Amino acid sequence: MRSLAAVGLAALAAGCGGVGARAADEPSVLPVRVATHAQRSGANATAFALGRDRLVTVAHVLDGGRQVSAAGRRGRVLRVDRRLDVAVLAVRGVGTTSARTAAARPGERVTVRVLRSGEARSLPARVRRAITARVRGSGGPVRVRPALELAADVMPGDSGAPVLDGRGHVVGMIFAQAADRDGVAYALDARALGPAR
Repeated sequence: MRSLAAVGLAALAAGCGGVGARAADEPSVLPVRVATHAQRSGANATAFALGRDRLVTVAHVLDGGRQVSAAGRRGRVLRVDRRLDVAVLAVRGVGTTSARTAAARPGERVTVRVLRSGEARSLPARVRRAITARVRGSGGPVRVRPALELAADVMPGDSGAPVLDGRGHVVGMIFAQAADRDGVAYALDARALGPAR
């Protein structure tokens, strides 16, 4: 999970509840592990199903990694978009429901589907506003992406978790938590996932 500090009204500089039952049309969530050369589990994130054998997660979890797995199954990276911080993975035997995306409204109550102790849970959240996120990672270029600022308590490892509206449609994907404020998280606006799929 990256940490972000707000700079101005809509710019960001990088740094990465309640239990609810899953509705039938909500995408399933799975743990992602990326092994590095030095360790078996160098980085952890969350992924959700785009459809049969396809998952989406954050690209930053791949930094420095060599082997990707989801729910203990070895995966293959199909596409990476560093600007949006999106990675599409192929993992056999996962994902049967295609995720549906929708637009979020400021003030809307949503849930973040996370994994806690190996179980999927729905954390209550609220969309504070839509922003343009400007993210700089480790001295690299500033990358601009459409994002949502959320009132939500997320944790390391929640990057990649889907943000769902009341119908179970994906409105965002968590990519960071605020470095300077508690209870604030940032999600990629799900409408940007279209080309990445």
